[in-house]
Amino acid sequence: MPDHPREPKEITRDKVLGGEALKPGYNWSREIPAHGHSAVDFEERVNFRRLHDYRLARARQALAGSQLGSVLCFDNNNIRYLTS
Repeated sequence: MPDHPREPKEITRDKVLGGEALKPGYNWSREIPAHGHSAVDFEERVNFRRLHDYRLARARQALAGSQLGSVLCFDNNNIRYLTS
């Protein structure tokens, strides 16, 4: 474990998402189960863990396909997309 919370952590190959995480997997032919899209306690409307994995995998795929070594985000929308 790092001595300081801001020290970089090594990411092992088994932690990198890809493949299935890059597929949105939404069935567009089904009806919406309820009005709205926010989280409620009586049904799962949005699978936030899968959404996070999908967004992170897309960001890593774009980074791997570029000549960049990292991404620095200042816009709140970009930060939220990558970290939510």
